[in-house]
Amino acid sequence: MTTNLFLTHTEYHLLQSIHIASTLYSGNQVENIIFVIQTETRLKNVNPLQRIDNIQFEYLKNANEKEKYPILKGIKCDKFIFFQEDSLFNCNLVSYYKKNFNTVIGLGPDGYKPYAVYKKKHETLSMLRDTFEAYKNLIRSNIIPTIFQWSKHYQYASSNFLDEIYLTNPDKFKHKKKKPKFDIITIPEFNEVSLNRAGEIFDLKENLFPIDEKSIYYFNQPFKENLDKVEMEFLRELIELYPDKTLYIKLHPQTNDQKRKKYLSLKRVVMIDSKIPAELFILKLRKSILFTGWSTVLITNNPSCNLYFNLPIYKNQGSKAMDQSKLTILPHITLVNSPSEMEFPI
Repeated sequence: MTTNLFLTHTEYHLLQSIHIASTLYSGNQVENIIFVIQTETRLKNVNPLQRIDNIQFEYLKNANEKEKYPILKGIKCDKFIFFQEDSLFNCNLVSYYKKNFNTVIGLGPDGYKPYAVYKKKHETLSMLRDTFEAYKNLIRSNIIPTIFQWSKHYQYASSNFLDEIYLTNPDKFKHKKKKPKFDIITIPEFNEVSLNRAGEIFDLKENLFPIDEKSIYYFNQPFKENLDKVEMEFLRELIELYPDKTLYIKLHPQTNDQKRKKYLSLKRVVMIDSKIPAELFILKLRKSILFTGWSTVLITNNPSCNLYFNLPIYKNQGSKAMDQSKLTILPHITLVNSPSEMEFPI
């Protein structure tokens, strides 16, 4: 019997952990333990299941890092799959598992980060500052660092301790080293088993979402206020272009009240406010237009719909982070500059 330990902090982490466990590590000879870290803003409304087949769920509610550390250290695991490589807390756990259990270390998918190249000015200075802050915060939590790890927020899979990384589109992965030491494991497409298991813990019901054929769905994301203007102009133009259509906006969990009010000022808008991962929603849609700025959600492909990034409208609008990054656009996503370039599937 082998044991896989997953550490999840967001709805996306939990969804991917269930999917990876269901598709790659099923069977009676594997025990999958998924730790769900619940806070006031993330993962507090999941259905508190204890087990689904060979997946066991453990919950830590509002636990600080000092409280989490001894609990997680007490689990002997053959494989540790985590997210957020730039968390020094996670890296300290990795060091402990490697030293004590010779654990295989896997990095789960981190949104669009594997498919992006960041050309940040003064990256070295930022790395020094971020590293200092990370160690200071860990020590404040009364955790003694057992590993030295640079905080490379603008690089993916840069850590020397990685044995595996998990990707949906490995052929599009950009890595600074030509021959990285880790293995790349392809995440399969969602199947009925993984969707049903995820639906159980997220308490997914058919009536939770407005699902109409040939509809328009926008997946928003939090970004700096200076980008609001171009976003709202795009949405207004889209609404005028389709006067007989409702615009459904699936809200990101961190959407603030000010942004909600802006969306409500538009005509024919319905906001979908749910903590259920947008990926589960996407897979139920049919013959529709799905679009976002550059959100992770559209990594999940639905072949019956047309998927778009309106990323170009946000370039050269005063956002340094936006202008210093270059995304590799996945094959199922089309870049557009205006709503007129988006069309419904035939």
